[in-house]
Amino acid sequence: MILRFGAFEFDDDARELRHAGKAVALQPKPFELLALLIRERGRIVSHDELLDALWPDATVAPGSLTRAVSLARRAISDTKQGNAIRSFPRRGYRFCADVVVLGERGGAPPASTGTASGTDSFVGRDKALRAVRDAWERSATGQGQVAIVRGRAGIGKTRLTEVLSTEFGDKGARVILARARDSEGVPAFWVWAQVLRTLLEDPQLSGPIRELEREMAHRIPELGEKIERNEVGAAGNRFLLFDAVARVLVRASRERPLLLIIEDLQWVRDGSLRLLEHVTAEISNSAVLLIATVRDEPRERAHPLHRTLALLQQMGHCATVTLGSLSRKEVGDLLRQSLGANAPADLTSELFVRTEGVPLFLREAIRWLADHGDFDQPEAIGRLGVILPDTSLDLIRRPLNTLGAACSELVCAAAVIGREFSVPTLASVADCTRGDALELLDEAVCAGIVEPIPDDAVGFRFLHALFQEAAREALPAAQRARLHFRTAARLEQQHAGDLDRVMSALAHHHYHGMAVGDPERTLTYSLRAAELAQDALAFEQAAVHYERAIQSLDQQDTIDPEHRLRVLLALGDAHRAAGERAGRRMAYLQAQQTAKALDRPADFARAAIGLCDLSEWAIRDQEAEAAVVEAIDWLGDAEPVLRAQLTTRRAYIATQINQTFEQQNEAESLARTAVEQARAAGDPDALQEALYALHLILSGPDHFDERRALTLEMAEVAPRSNNLDPVVIGLIDVSCDRLALGDTKGQKEFRDRALELIGENGLPSQRWHLNVYAAGCKLLAGRFDEVLETTQDAFALGQRIEHPYAFGCYIAHRLGVMRERGEYEAQISLLQQALEFEEGPVHWIRALLGQAELRRGQPDAAREHFEILAVDPFRDIPRSIRWTNTIQEIALLCAELGDAERAAPLCGLLEPVAHHHALFPTAVLYGGPVSYGLARLYETQSRIDDARDCYAAAIEAATLLEARPVEARIRFDLGAMELRHGSPSDARAQLESAFETGEALGLTFLVERAKATLAPRRSS
Repeated sequence: MILRFGAFEFDDDARELRHAGKAVALQPKPFELLALLIRERGRIVSHDELLDALWPDATVAPGSLTRAVSLARRAISDTKQGNAIRSFPRRGYRFCADVVVLGERGGAPPASTGTASGTDSFVGRDKALRAVRDAWERSATGQGQVAIVRGRAGIGKTRLTEVLSTEFGDKGARVILARARDSEGVPAFWVWAQVLRTLLEDPQLSGPIRELEREMAHRIPELGEKIERNEVGAAGNRFLLFDAVARVLVRASRERPLLLIIEDLQWVRDGSLRLLEHVTAEISNSAVLLIATVRDEPRERAHPLHRTLALLQQMGHCATVTLGSLSRKEVGDLLRQSLGANAPADLTSELFVRTEGVPLFLREAIRWLADHGDFDQPEAIGRLGVILPDTSLDLIRRPLNTLGAACSELVCAAAVIGREFSVPTLASVADCTRGDALELLDEAVCAGIVEPIPDDAVGFRFLHALFQEAAREALPAAQRARLHFRTAARLEQQHAGDLDRVMSALAHHHYHGMAVGDPERTLTYSLRAAELAQDALAFEQAAVHYERAIQSLDQQDTIDPEHRLRVLLALGDAHRAAGERAGRRMAYLQAQQTAKALDRPADFARAAIGLCDLSEWAIRDQEAEAAVVEAIDWLGDAEPVLRAQLTTRRAYIATQINQTFEQQNEAESLARTAVEQARAAGDPDALQEALYALHLILSGPDHFDERRALTLEMAEVAPRSNNLDPVVIGLIDVSCDRLALGDTKGQKEFRDRALELIGENGLPSQRWHLNVYAAGCKLLAGRFDEVLETTQDAFALGQRIEHPYAFGCYIAHRLGVMRERGEYEAQISLLQQALEFEEGPVHWIRALLGQAELRRGQPDAAREHFEILAVDPFRDIPRSIRWTNTIQEIALLCAELGDAERAAPLCGLLEPVAHHHALFPTAVLYGGPVSYGLARLYETQSRIDDARDCYAAAIEAATLLEARPVEARIRFDLGAMELRHGSPSDARAQLESAFETGEALGLTFLVERAKATLAPRRSS
């Protein structure tokens, strides 16, 4: 019997669980548990019944059942809320997902491929159709999905979306199509404006969605006709705009499933890509299927699409569907439709080779042969051969070459205007009458190059983007520039009363027509387009226009360096707002050079401030450091706010994680000066930054109270500041500080304050910090499956904001899970890679690497790492944010190596903080109570009574934090010590407890050690 629930099939006869047609690996016990729960889905199955069924001849701990349930949930993607396998406290479990009986094995008929409207069948895309249909089924049940359809030009991406939109529309989906344009002259967020405009025109939409639209109307000008701008609130943050768009889509999907198609993603270059990233992350629990098509073609490494596709592919609900060329058999199927009979083998083979199996090229080749009469006697083709253009692209150029001279010139003018164009605009640009233009377009329609736009009396479009590109590329440079200039003139004439409406297009056409146009006008329009994009929060688009403004400045007879400096600073600000680190740095560095040449210290200072980003956790930055130092010297006592911001950055840059004590003292002194300067200047943003820098510098075991006070002051300043990131980070760090002191009440208090401050609409940077913190807390508690899920989500978010430590935190949490589960080979591989990252916690990494080498049975390699750490003895390790956890892990390595001589100085370092816990703030990488490290060191020195006292204190401290994995390790080490030096009965109790916890949590290495240690005791 085959049973389906969601995207899964359970084949009881074949003993197989499948997802999207592929078998899912599942261990025997979790499989048996899943089978029993599905069979008995009408009731709650008790714990005892499950234990008896899964382990009929053995007595196991309750944790074994918990582990089996966890693995079963993970196999069916039910790890977040337990919606499918639902737990009923003190009663048992029940399978609650909707189940459909498909019948016996092999009894289900194959799914139909379906056809789109039209006369031709859809050939060769069964696999792609199945993949997207599976995504549709999941989205229809409230598990939002994204499908990226990739393939070369002409491969049939649009055809696939046409088939699916017809099919899903018939099933009740609300279908929305948005097309990107091959032009930088489109309005801000153009593809999303199309989506939202369609939603607003739907009378079935409820009032709450229209209320959400008001949050974004003044940010997306294309919505201005639908909603009055004076009804909009003053939400100026781009994240709020993104969140409003996502909420609109989710709300719309509650009324009926939503199919959203975005075509030609390769042409989206403004903030629309960032908005796509945000929407993808937010629709996972909604009835939305988003299909985006993208052309596979060479792109420069800096193209923003590389980043977006990489981010989307990391999200579990995003799949990539790649369309390849048609096979020889599929080419024959297409020919059979054209001929009404089987095609000669020679014809099929020749077309397959010459067209590379690309559907668009095939269509044009078939038209070529039909036009030449070859299909009148197809049997003769085998004798005479097939005559086709030399290359596949020639098949696209062929229809263009058949046009008359006047029509060809008109089509080339249309290609400059865009893929879609109106007859009046085309006539104006091509300098002909509308009647003549219409007649010539008829010729292009007959040639299969353009087509009328439905429901648009004067609109036409190219049938395929390749026709537009081929026509445009055929133009000589001078003629192309003239056509761009004339297109701009037409726009100026047509929209004389409201140029802002088409400002982006004006700037685009004037830029490309600058060779025959006016650089001054190009500058004017580029700057205005940048301002409008900035106002619409399309920062990426603003940056493009600022860069073109600089190029137009450089083309003027007399270059104004002061004007150029202002544009460079604006460009840097746009890149910074967009999160484009490389572009930001380049713009500010150029601005510095210009400011220096103009003797403008204040502008030089602004560029230096922009160069240094306080959210990057004090990574090394020699260029920023040199700029800040020079700006401080040059600015002197002028501009108090700028001076405070510069001093803050000087302190921040000096806060190197692996710095010397002298550097640490210098950084602290600078930060305290910055706080005084910011307070005196009375600027809330400058004060917020200075307080945060001092808070960061004081991280470590010695300043908990002052960090708490600084963070509370940041919270007071926050309402008057434009940036909440510093106080959010501060609150999370202080929550970790309270955890390090064993103050669980204080930990929760500051965590809750951070959550309250962020609210439901927290910025991605703030949510990333919270996700990293949450993953660390779950790791501390031993909820490993949840750790991997949360840290994956955090990594995707961290990449979206381009945080330098996004990957480091992701790897650190994965390492923590590997360590607890005893996956030492994988752990060593990752640690060796991490050791190469200079900004990372190299001493901590080396200590973990030494411990892992010991677990693998390589004591010489472990000793080598320890000797590197034991320099001077251990005093070269900065007493900073990482100090306690680093010394703790070194102490544990020292104890494992049995190095009593090195244990003494380590005891001297840890004893003053014996009541602390060892952990890294924000990421909560937990090394256990410091008393645990001391217990291991005392045992190494044969101070057994002192060790017992510390073990007892460590167990109590770990229990208070509910740190079950570390508590199990402590109990094991205590039990092992008691076996050697104390009471066997006490030893057994501790080892049994460690074994039970380890088995319940899946601490494989600990369980094996405990079992091996207990075995001789049990036998005796």
